[in-house]
Order: sequence, then C-alpha cells, then structure tokens
Amino acid sequence: LEEYSKNKETNQSMTNLLVEISELLKQHGIQTIHFKGVTLSILLYENPYLRKYKDIDFIVDYKDFDIAVDILKNNG
Repeated sequence: LEEYSKNKETNQSMTNLLVEISELLKQHGIQTIHFKGVTLSILLYENPYLRKYKDIDFIVDYKDFDIAVDILKNNG
C-alpha cells in the first residue's frame, strides 16, 4: 500500500507536469503529442496509478523543436 501511494503521488506529479508543459507550448503555438508513460497508463490500465513511470514523453513538430527547447529552458 505504501508503494502504491508513492506511485500515485509520482504519477500525479508527472501528469501535472505534462499538462503544464503542453499548455505552455500551446500558448506559443506549438502542439504536443503525448505517448508512453502517462498516456499509456490512462488508456490501458483500469487504475492508472498501477503503472510506474519516471519521465514524461511527448513529441513536437521538427520545425518547432528549437523553439520548444528554448521555451522549456526559459521556464525551468
């Protein structure tokens, strides 16, 4: 139960971070596509907190890559 609680907290933080990054990039006209980790846990698991992940995965269009990196660097 303790491991589940830790995993739930980590997953919630990672999900919040993914949303925050997506919204930030969207404000600059950059679309993100999410895959693996957060997305898989929501799509494949009845309880998304059962799947462990330690990072977030998303892609941006190649033409937006350098701008996206600068935006992320400038926003922590």
